[in-house]
Amino acid sequence: MSLEYFNPLEKMKFGNNVCFLTGEEVDMLGGQYIQVFPQWLVDRYDLDKQMVAMLGGNRVSYGEMHLPASPKVIKTIQAFDALTEKAFTEGYEAVKKMPELVLFQWMARILYGVLYYDIIYAIQIGRQTEKEFKLSGLMSQKVKNIHLALQSLVLPIHFDNFTPWTIKVNPVKYSKDIFNYKDEARKLNFCIAINGFGIAACMQDNGEVGKFLKETLSKVGDHLLHPAQFEELYGKFLYANYIMREPLDYQIIQEQDQIILQYIPQEEPLFAEWKEELYAQVLTNLLMPWGLQMKDVYVPPNPPISFLINHSTHEFIQFENINLPY
Repeated sequence: MSLEYFNPLEKMKFGNNVCFLTGEEVDMLGGQYIQVFPQWLVDRYDLDKQMVAMLGGNRVSYGEMHLPASPKVIKTIQAFDALTEKAFTEGYEAVKKMPELVLFQWMARILYGVLYYDIIYAIQIGRQTEKEFKLSGLMSQKVKNIHLALQSLVLPIHFDNFTPWTIKVNPVKYSKDIFNYKDEARKLNFCIAINGFGIAACMQDNGEVGKFLKETLSKVGDHLLHPAQFEELYGKFLYANYIMREPLDYQIIQEQDQIILQYIPQEEPLFAEWKEELYAQVLTNLLMPWGLQMKDVYVPPNPPISFLINHSTHEFIQFENINLPY
């Protein structure tokens, strides 16, 4: 008998009585749940008082976002949180040593949790307006696949000669009290910077953005980044993922002792043309904390401003040469 995985979209199994990860029956109101954002993170950065803007326009505090979970999943997440809290509290060197799968699972739990709340809200609105809620085919594929990959926390899931993600970790000159979190639901991008390090990630690009940006990522290496440099790095992830053609769905092979995911790249070019003006708009939005506007970021025919790579020498720009506050 082959291993079974849970697809919550198959019968729209979302609710307080369904474990978010396994589909088992639970009692969320009776205390069977986990936090979307780990409790240690909520406590450390006082996130109970901060709000997350959801896709539907509603706002929810970080601390009140919960996911119904079975006892087994609760125990697994508790152990996982203890492991990741230790590394994240120690800082960059400890986080850098963590397997990328663990970093992916940590981010995927949060990103899927935020998507879960968006879906629950949309279902509720649909009931009020008597309109059945439906995700588009492409978004259904994305949600199903990030959820399936997240089930690697409790199931033996093997990625056959690929990883679903591109992840970059760097030291960033941030105060220990800074909490900088962003996500983007359409292409499943994720960014967090805390405790002197930052993580930029594409959660379902199948490693292609990393290949596309290989030269830039090689130059960035393990260098200490100014916060503006980190925002630029994330901007490159965002835009590269935006122009990447949507991949085909995974081939899923269910065996007795494991579930195998296979990714088959398309033969046509994976990336559309990089358009400097569109990229500059993305970059401008990310550099707003420094008061930079589009006219400061992009003046054709010159390329958009870069705090990462010197346009003349094509070398990485050292942190101390960035003339912006941090």
